[in-house]
Amino acid sequence: MNRFLDAFADLVTGRRALMLGIIGVITVGLGVWIPQLVADPTPQQLTASSVQNQAQISADFNARFGNPDHVVVLLVEAEDVLAPEPLAYVHRLARAFQDEVYVDRVDGVTVTPFALPAAPEEVGLDDLDDAPSLDDLDDEDLEGLDALEDAPDDDSIDPELEDALGVLVQTSPERFPMGLGSIASRMADVQYGAAIEGDEVTDAERERLIAAIDAAPLLEGRLISRDRTLTVVALALDERVEDHRVMQETVEDIDAWLEANPPPRGVNVHRGGLPHLFNSIVVKMADDNVRIVPLTLLVCLVLLFVSFRWVPGTFLPVVAVGLSAIMVIGAMALAGETMNVINNIIPPLLIIIGVSDSIHLIGRYREELDHASSKMEAARNTVRAMAVACFLTSITTAVGLASLVVSQTAMLQRFGVTAGIGVLIAYVVTIGFLPPAMTLFDPPLPPRERRRITLRRKRGKDDGPRADRGLLERAIVVLTAKILRRPWPFIVGAAVLMAAFSWMAVRVTVDSALLDEFDEEDEAVVSTLLLEEKLEGVRPLEIMLESDDPTRFQDPEVVAAIDETQAWLRGQDGVLGTVSMSDYLHETWARIAGDDEARTERFASEAQVAALLTLFGRVEPNPMDAFLAEGGQVARIQVRLADIGAARSIVVIDALQEQLDARFAPLGVEVSMAGEAYTGSVGLNAVVRDLLGSLSTAVLIIFGMLVVLFGSWRLGLLSIPPNVLPLVGTVAWMAVRDIPLNAATVIVFSISLGLAVDGSIHLLARYKEEIAGGIGRNAALIRAARGTGRAVVVSCVTLMLGFGVMLLSSFVPVQRFGELIGVTVGMCLFSTLIVQPALLRVAAPKAPPGRFRRRAKEAEASASETPASEKPASES
Repeated sequence: MNRFLDAFADLVTGRRALMLGIIGVITVGLGVWIPQLVADPTPQQLTASSVQNQAQISADFNARFGNPDHVVVLLVEAEDVLAPEPLAYVHRLARAFQDEVYVDRVDGVTVTPFALPAAPEEVGLDDLDDAPSLDDLDDEDLEGLDALEDAPDDDSIDPELEDALGVLVQTSPERFPMGLGSIASRMADVQYGAAIEGDEVTDAERERLIAAIDAAPLLEGRLISRDRTLTVVALALDERVEDHRVMQETVEDIDAWLEANPPPRGVNVHRGGLPHLFNSIVVKMADDNVRIVPLTLLVCLVLLFVSFRWVPGTFLPVVAVGLSAIMVIGAMALAGETMNVINNIIPPLLIIIGVSDSIHLIGRYREELDHASSKMEAARNTVRAMAVACFLTSITTAVGLASLVVSQTAMLQRFGVTAGIGVLIAYVVTIGFLPPAMTLFDPPLPPRERRRITLRRKRGKDDGPRADRGLLERAIVVLTAKILRRPWPFIVGAAVLMAAFSWMAVRVTVDSALLDEFDEEDEAVVSTLLLEEKLEGVRPLEIMLESDDPTRFQDPEVVAAIDETQAWLRGQDGVLGTVSMSDYLHETWARIAGDDEARTERFASEAQVAALLTLFGRVEPNPMDAFLAEGGQVARIQVRLADIGAARSIVVIDALQEQLDARFAPLGVEVSMAGEAYTGSVGLNAVVRDLLGSLSTAVLIIFGMLVVLFGSWRLGLLSIPPNVLPLVGTVAWMAVRDIPLNAATVIVFSISLGLAVDGSIHLLARYKEEIAGGIGRNAALIRAARGTGRAVVVSCVTLMLGFGVMLLSSFVPVQRFGELIGVTVGMCLFSTLIVQPALLRVAAPKAPPGRFRRRAKEAEASASETPASEKPASES
């Protein structure tokens, strides 16, 4: 190991130009890829991979029914949205996007086809004779669930339509005393189509629309609120917006139109829907990168200058971490990794962690200048002394992050690997760039101090690390001495804290919600809450029913099972609404039968359901296309959930799964679920398992490494309590602050575990170095605290303030991340300076373990062979 460290130190400092050149070339080579980095704000990556074939299920659903997540919702709010002026704006808004390149369909009260009162000039079915024959019956269409339309102009007769109407009459003859004439009289004043045909809304069309809405209960809560103060224009985007750049461009085009065409006085337009939410996330991520990263660098610059009062020591660490961040982000783009709400924190994370390592390197370089004959020698000694300790702090942080690969959540897995590799890259760049770069500048000590050191060298005095460098070092030495004199009160106090933290930690909640990423005043929150209050919300939960039998969904038993499932859903917490083919069938049957009670009765036969479906087949567009696919082999139940959080959503989803299995399995129907409300929630069950699994894995690896480093099981075990205490304390803080445990906050602990041991590693590594020189345990601890305490304090303060910048983020999860990391690092500082020395004082081996003992004996033997004339004056 010594030979390797010597060779590595010679390479870093002796080949200075080569090292700096290699780092520069790699930075440029990877940096050119950064413009190719793609932002991906969607939550599907949070889906647990344990949900078998979920990606394929979602893809199949989207291919059959369209992607429910790709609907832009424009909410028009007014005192009465059906008043002439607001309605004219609603229609103008809907017509503006019907020809948009990436808009597949536009739904709104003025453009969506449904049953309407026949226009006065049109001839209805009431012109039929009282005793009509089938030969006299016109071909009729039916509103999406409601009505039949006038037949084509020719007198041709559709035999299939004749049969369907005959079946309906025979199903309930008492409701059709005039036979087909009853149907004709009931449907005479109804036609199917869009309420507004042209670009302008006439008074007659407006009156027809109002009458149609009053007679169409399925429209209320979906396209218009019951109090008529809110209506929606829904833009269903086509599959090309799977590319997030296309989605962003489309949403920006929509926003641009709204800016150029403001609503009239008294009318407000709110943007909503998942595409707008996702685009808002992209914009905020870009804003964070522009704002948070520079602020993080500024905080680091200020702290470095205050700590070292040396200009190169202020800017060189920032250059090093900047190079690291460019390399990692460029590598992400090259590897095809996207930027999402989780790994968006990687750049500031690398900056803060890299600066922390730089602080230890600069601190040791200043110390080595006391003894070395030149800057190059001081830099070489710094690399030799700190390479292992800094590597261990980096590898433990990387292991903590990489432990997320055991997660069942794809986004966490990739974040762990990417950030872990990034931390190691930051280590290589820092250790390869900073020491040789520091030698290019004057040493960090003022001229008077340098002259005093030169004079001391001439007199032959070199008595180890100086204790007079500042108030902070003296305070740390005094504190450590007090702890070593009376360690037990500190140990008992730490045990009490651990018990209190544990008691509070068990009360933390496990949850996540879509709007967790936004402040309460954000437009996304306002529009989503408005949707939930007056319409059916924005979070789709889709139920897909499949059967090999194309007539299965004509079976009254299957339709009844759909009805029962929907009735159960309407009584569940957070369910805003549900609609299926059954709703349309019942509504149409009630209109044809002329009996409202028919709306709630079970269908009598498969022939009755098939007849109603035949009527729908004569409508263009067929409303059933949204609920039946694959030739009748696949059906859909659409559910809308409020943003109640993943925990409550999962309760509904789990109970729903039981209901679906119980009702449809006996009928030979396969069931699966999709939609954002499902994919965004099912991964939550894995969060706690992920946390425990990843932390357990990381603890075993990290503390195994510490055991090997220290050559003692006892020292390795003694390093555990001080590093577990901050993690438990952070969970307790989350419980007190009511911060839920979810995919965004769980990463705090993987990062914190690596950061927690950093201080212990530097302290124990210096302790190892001192005890190997043959001094006693207490003296070694004092010297270790004096040599590393200042750097530990400065690095912890840097971490806290650096991560504290994240409190200015546009995302609530990132704000919480910064808060929680700050709390963890503060507790780490307490544990490293107080708990760790107390435990070592009580339970550390009295003699140096293993190879350290051999080094101590070698040092003693060497000292005994030294002639008295060669000993320092202090020993003679």
